[in-house]
Amino acid sequence: MTIYDIAKEAGVSPATVSRVLTGNARVSAEKRERVEELLEKYQFRPNELARSLVKSKTKLIGLMMADVQNEYYSALFSSCARAAEDRGYSVMVANAFSDRASEYEILTRFEEQQVEAIVIVGGTIDRDEPVPEFVDRLKMINEKIPVLTLARIKGCSCPSVYIDDESAMREIVEHLAKMGNHRAAIIGGNQLVRSTREKCRYFRQYAGEYGFEIYDDYFDNWSDYSIEGGFTATEAFFEKLKKSGTPVPDALIAISDMTAAGVMHSCRMHSIRIPEDLSLVSFDNTSFSRVLYPPLSSVDYGYEMFGRKVIDSAVRLIEGGAVPQVQKIETHLIVRLSSGYLRGEQKKLA
Repeated sequence: MTIYDIAKEAGVSPATVSRVLTGNARVSAEKRERVEELLEKYQFRPNELARSLVKSKTKLIGLMMADVQNEYYSALFSSCARAAEDRGYSVMVANAFSDRASEYEILTRFEEQQVEAIVIVGGTIDRDEPVPEFVDRLKMINEKIPVLTLARIKGCSCPSVYIDDESAMREIVEHLAKMGNHRAAIIGGNQLVRSTREKCRYFRQYAGEYGFEIYDDYFDNWSDYSIEGGFTATEAFFEKLKKSGTPVPDALIAISDMTAAGVMHSCRMHSIRIPEDLSLVSFDNTSFSRVLYPPLSSVDYGYEMFGRKVIDSAVRLIEGGAVPQVQKIETHLIVRLSSGYLRGEQKKLA
C-alpha cells in the first residue's frame, strides 16, 4: 500500500495525501476525513519514500536506456546503480526498446514518479539529426527536472557525457598498423546514429594517415548492433567484395562486441581464421569480448568510472552545482588474441 493507492481509493491526488500525512491545513475537511479513514483502515504508516515525496526529495535518478539487453547498456547500468548507491540515491531504470513512443512515455512516467534527475542513454538522442519534437520535450522537462544526456544534442542545452570515439578509433588504427595490417574495413551499426557515423569518419581519416589502402567497399557496411546484424552485414560485405574484386582486408573493425560475434560466425562459415587470416577489433569491452574465441580485442570505457561520472554529474545537477556542458569519457583498447597477430612476421602475441 502506497500513498498513490490511498489517493486513488480516496479520489484525491497523491499531493493531498501527503498534506494529510504532514498535517498541512490546505486540505478540505471532507477530503481529510476520507484520507484519514483509509489511513486507519489500512494501518498506513508513511515510509521513507512517502516522507521524501512530501519533501520532493525522492533520492531517485531516472535512467532511460535504449536496450538493456545489449551488453553495453547493462554494463553501464550496473556501474551507475553502484555509484548511485554510494551517493545515497537509487536508480529507476526504464528500457525504451529503441522506440520513440516508449521514450515519451518513460519521460512522463519519470515526471510522475518525481525523479530528481533524468539520465538518457541511447535511443533518439543518438540520431545524427535531432528530432525537433523530442528536443522540445527535453527542454520542457529540463526546466523542472535536470536532464543529463550521453550524447551531444544539437539545439539542446542539457549537459552531456559522451565517449571519445576519435581517440578510440585512432588507437585501433594505430594498433592494427603496428601489427602489420595494411587494409581494414568497418562493419555494422545504424547509419542514422551519430556516434556510428563519427566512428566511420574517424576510421577513414586515420586509415589514410597510417597509410592503409582505402577502398569504398570498406565503408558503409551498415546493419545494427546485434549478433544477427553483424553476421548479415559481414555476409553482405564478403559478397560485395566478391562482385567488385576488391581485396579482402587484413582486419575488420566491428561497431560493437555483439556485432563482432556475428562477424566471427560469418568468418567461420567462410573458413576465414581469426586472427591468422583476418584481425578483428571491436568496441565496448563487454563480457562478450572475454568469452568469445579467440578472445576479442575491444575498446574499454572504464565502466566503473564512467558510471560514477554520470551519477556524480546528475547529483551535482540535483544539488544545484555546476556541471561542465560537455564531458568526455576516455577510452583504452584492450588487446587480445583476435588482433594480436604480427602479420609480417607470422607471430602471435602472448
